[in-house]
Amino acid sequence: MSRRARYLYLCFLLVTSGAAVMGIEVVWARTLQRLLGSTSFAVATVLAGFLLGMGAGAHFVERFLRHGSARSLAMRPLVGYGVCELSAAAFALLATVLLHQTMVRSLPFASVWLLALVVAATFPIGATFPLLVSAVQNGFVGVGGSIERRVRQVYGVGALGAAIGGTTAGLLLIPQIGEWNTLLCLATAQVCVGLAVLHAFRNVTPSNENVLDSPPELPASPSETFATHVPMIAFLFLSGWVVFFWEVLWTRLLVLVIGGTVHAFAVVTGSVVLGIGLGSLLLSPLRLVRHAAWVLPLVVTVLTLIGYTIVPLLPEAYLVGVRASGASPLVCGTVGAAVLVFVPNFLLGCLFPSVLSHWSDRAGSLYAINSVGAVAGAFIAGPATAGRVSLEDTYHIGVASLLSLTFVGGVWVRAGARSEKPSVTSRGVRAVVVVALCVVAGCLVALGARSTLFKEPWDPKRLLSGVYQWPLADLRDETLSVEKRFEGRRLLALVSGAEVIVSVELDELANTVYVKGNGKVEGSVPADPT
Repeated sequence: MSRRARYLYLCFLLVTSGAAVMGIEVVWARTLQRLLGSTSFAVATVLAGFLLGMGAGAHFVERFLRHGSARSLAMRPLVGYGVCELSAAAFALLATVLLHQTMVRSLPFASVWLLALVVAATFPIGATFPLLVSAVQNGFVGVGGSIERRVRQVYGVGALGAAIGGTTAGLLLIPQIGEWNTLLCLATAQVCVGLAVLHAFRNVTPSNENVLDSPPELPASPSETFATHVPMIAFLFLSGWVVFFWEVLWTRLLVLVIGGTVHAFAVVTGSVVLGIGLGSLLLSPLRLVRHAAWVLPLVVTVLTLIGYTIVPLLPEAYLVGVRASGASPLVCGTVGAAVLVFVPNFLLGCLFPSVLSHWSDRAGSLYAINSVGAVAGAFIAGPATAGRVSLEDTYHIGVASLLSLTFVGGVWVRAGARSEKPSVTSRGVRAVVVVALCVVAGCLVALGARSTLFKEPWDPKRLLSGVYQWPLADLRDETLSVEKRFEGRRLLALVSGAEVIVSVELDELANTVYVKGNGKVEGSVPADPT
């Protein structure tokens, strides 16, 4: 098999592996949703577990590869990749079994144990990333083009596979064959990938033997490169933060429009990863990204400011889509949600691989920084703010985060951050402090400007209209609008909980009081029994 053929074959296996991994994430999100009883908390737990496990696996394996005792693994990184795929399949099955065990769920701080279980199960998945980058960097696979280009391709192809797996598992496999059978299919796919890698690449030798002679030296003095490395670390941290902050926030918003099912999580996750994958492949090579890292975050910031005025109109957009296309409301809603989430992530998805391609020998550490930022963003957008901060203020925090990313990107480029190799561990704490100060300052600016920039708050009655559970006849009725359907209704009470927004509405025309959860009618009583 030629080197080019091996590279294409590896890309096919990466698509399969990425699909299996993201499909397992969707299955676990559905499982934890039942166990924890909270969609946003379950989504944040799965995201945090996946990202922490993958970040830890990537970081420790990269450190191990740079150690002198790891020369045998460095000479056969694809064999290590195959073993990690087999281990990931076994751990996924074991973790799923334990998730359903009453003993685990009855332990003190059960959610922490469940999170730790997901972290442990995803550790080998993260370990595959630096092994793949090492294989590409050292010439085990790939032909033509620069190493930087091939590293971006590996990351982007894996993300495209993840997008396919997430949407397929959530929209097709789970409804048709159930969670357990879906998991078995996905774990089997991982086993096949692992065996295929071990069979096809067991005797592959590197084309560049000099690369493996010794690990690169770290900078001798942290203070010499502080000005360049801290902005880069902060940029990576914040790029992960904003992507997953908006993933969780859009999940919370779209639940109000397309319903709180596994479809919402699958569609949003699939669209996010698809945007990251295509952005990695198409935008990362552009000089705009490499030399003006602040431009794309600024564009996304403008889009989100425009989106603030569009959010209350999502129910109308849902109705227009259903009536214009004639398609199933479920299909129309999920496709619209996918398009809405895809655009900003396509623009932001190129940021991490653009940085990674310049420091591929530190792939694990950079991936870990990005993952920690993603976990922080998902936590702030979900459990930390749900029921405590309104959706509008959470949206403003997301805008502030984008402004912070824009600022840090400008500082990073101005400092000439690509001039040297980063020493990650010695500057991580200081970089996080810089990020925290930027986010806090941005939040204060955004929240302080709310009264001037956003004079009209979101109409809760409109946003909680629950169009996804309207009768089909009402959805198809061209003359019926959201305003017309709720004529004569008055909002009596509104309580935002950690998971559900409860509203009480009085229908004066029907003399009925409705109690709704996330826009769905849960019960009704006569307003005046006499």
